[in-house]
Amino acid sequence: MPPMCSFGTVVFSVASMLSWDHISRATEFFKPLALKPKGITLANRAGDWLKQAEGDLGHSRNAEKAGDYDWACFAAQQSAEKAVKGLILAKGGEGWGHSVLRLLKDLSQVMTVSESLIRSAMRLDKHYIPTRYPNGFDTGAPKEYYSDEDANQAFEDAKAIVDFCRQSFPDS
Repeated sequence: MPPMCSFGTVVFSVASMLSWDHISRATEFFKPLALKPKGITLANRAGDWLKQAEGDLGHSRNAEKAGDYDWACFAAQQSAEKAVKGLILAKGGEGWGHSVLRLLKDLSQVMTVSESLIRSAMRLDKHYIPTRYPNGFDTGAPKEYYSDEDANQAFEDAKAIVDFCRQSFPDS
């Protein structure tokens, strides 16, 4: 029977066999695929991101009312993340990652983002992983660590970011 190894070990082993020349040639090969073909208009999904952000914000409030404070906090974080990604897309960019703070800092390169929104993002980002995974804390389930105050603060932080994004959307 062959020895067992993890997926990460296999990926690292394969990657270490590639030279920088291989990687740069692969990058050059795929680069044209990322460009918009002439004469073709791609759909701008920015409005869809904002619409989903507003739906997630509503889910956050509903989860809070149901006493599911961990999920209320996570939905609030998701709401803010999607709103900012939508605004970045509306401004011609593409937001990557799940950190609302990072997305807002990226956005601040093309428009003013207030310090209060940055602080809201800092609070919301703390809800991305621990709200969902039992190993986010030393012991206990995530729901044991979240209160109505946490859920309400997360909702208010997300609402401020969603409102900012909605007001900043072109043609809004």
